[in-house]
Amino acid sequence: MKKAKSIEKWEFSKEFLEVKDRAFAKAKGYLSGLEYLLWIPFVQKFGLFLMGNPTLRRESPNVKSLMRKACTLKIEFIDPKGSSYSWHGASAFQCTTPMDIPDEATLLAEIAKFREPKDSAVEFVDDDKKAGRAR
Repeated sequence: MKKAKSIEKWEFSKEFLEVKDRAFAKAKGYLSGLEYLLWIPFVQKFGLFLMGNPTLRRESPNVKSLMRKACTLKIEFIDPKGSSYSWHGASAFQCTTPMDIPDEATLLAEIAKFREPKDSAVEFVDDDKKAGRAR
């Protein structure tokens, strides 16, 4: 299998770095972190999981340690009393439930698409368009 290309800091766009800086400063509405390609057996589809908020970024090393293994993600909605903020967190642990996975050719094709996306863009949404928008 081809090794993933290393991305050096200077290869990031100005827009990406701006979003990353705002996300790490916990500016509302900005996310930045590692993104993982997941196989979701329940729906028999691949999906992307951006670990972009501070809670998810802290859990990201645990997800990374389980790469190429079956992993269960437990998602938790965090809504502290007295806080005006709420967010999602996750816990990752090794999966013990048997599951069917796609054949090797399908896996390799999806991994290749994930590593080399057609377009790379930063998405900005106007505040007036955020209401009612799915995350």
